[in-house]
Amino acid sequence: MTLSDLSKYDDLIEPVLKMKDVELYSTDFDHTDRVKLETKLVAKACDNARREASDLASGFGVELGSLKAVSKQGFHDIGHEFGLGDIDYGGSDFAFADQGFGDTLFLPMTIRLQARVSAIFELGNGK
Repeated sequence: MTLSDLSKYDDLIEPVLKMKDVELYSTDFDHTDRVKLETKLVAKACDNARREASDLASGFGVELGSLKAVSKQGFHDIGHEFGLGDIDYGGSDFAFADQGFGDTLFLPMTIRLQARVSAIFELGNGK
């Protein structure tokens, strides 16, 4: 079931939680424009990665060369080699709502969408 108006969530879910022999297995919250938003976020993350890599290369007196690899998941083996450690992909902020029927509902206050990319660039000649 898809519910587009979250103000109706309590009215929908409260009777279900009060029913005998009924369990609520999961409730997922999402954004109707998720794909469009994620596409924009990935483009912005790529721009940021290129800009930061260019700044770093410039700091070492070399030019940023061509892109050699890119990943949304990171380069785990390479990352550990350089001491990058674990990557945090974010989450949501939750509110706890006690509705007076014994169960606690988890309602998202916000749904945070973010994109991360890892990129490997060739480094060019020194300046």
